[in-house]
Amino acid sequence: MVSDDINVLSYLNEQALLTDFECLKISNHLLAFSDLAGKFIDQYAIEEMMEPLFFSPDRLSVICHPSARRLWEIALSKQSNLCLACDLCSPSEILKLVEDVSVNICSLKLHADMITVSEMPDFFLKLKELSQAHKFMLINDGNYCDDSDVVVDLMMNSPTKPASWADFVTVQCLNGPSVFEAIQKVNKHYNVACLPVVEMSTSGNFFTEEYKKRALSLAQEYRQIVGGFICQKRPINDPSFLYISPGVHYKRGMEDQNWRTPDKAVRFNRDDIIVVGRGITKETYSRVWAYTYQQISWDAFMIMNSAAANID
Repeated sequence: MVSDDINVLSYLNEQALLTDFECLKISNHLLAFSDLAGKFIDQYAIEEMMEPLFFSPDRLSVICHPSARRLWEIALSKQSNLCLACDLCSPSEILKLVEDVSVNICSLKLHADMITVSEMPDFFLKLKELSQAHKFMLINDGNYCDDSDVVVDLMMNSPTKPASWADFVTVQCLNGPSVFEAIQKVNKHYNVACLPVVEMSTSGNFFTEEYKKRALSLAQEYRQIVGGFICQKRPINDPSFLYISPGVHYKRGMEDQNWRTPDKAVRFNRDDIIVVGRGITKETYSRVWAYTYQQISWDAFMIMNSAAANID
């Protein structure tokens, strides 16, 4: 398996038999030609489904929310459309991992309520400083879905106070516009963009096409506070939003997720940013895997960029 090959490379790197550069380049080469790269889209299919503005530098000017625009600027400057999903509980472990892979990511997604903040009361301050120093943005995966006042309290008055440090928060649209009204109230004091969840990567979820359609319609009414969507496949051809896709992993058919490769997420599903969690956090050599996912997903983006540029 390719994962075994990469573990061998990492061992050789630790023994000083391969340099960091040699190890990372070889691992990228191995994965580029494995099934992680997915199947090649023929030119006809690319032309049929391509929307050139999505892959053009001009897209920055049409992205609506300032935080989403900043995220895309970071992605372009770092050549990374990789978001790390860091579902760890220990503040010190999170900071160490993020420090190791910060050069490879454009954003970091956390479940703030999982983190044992009592171990490090100034954790979120340190995390915010780290994100500013290494240029990545912060997403709190809170999946907020309640009446307006409750959501405001969760964001501003809970122990983790995500409104004070998060650039984005995820929300559900099941209870209608109240969650968007809550974000508007929060933004009288802070500047947080929301990311409505319109599709999930978990197997057997109850998200229907009707829900997705209505959630998209509702979110577009609040586009001044919506930065993009959490989705499996770009649901609408609107370049003013970002499309962020969880459930990306080089392994398939494992546990409770409908895993897709980075190549499939970017080239087939037209997602802007891939979210990788266990594919990095559960691997022995997280830095190597972060680099690899960054390279594979960015290469996929550049293939689409090149194809779009050649469309008349």
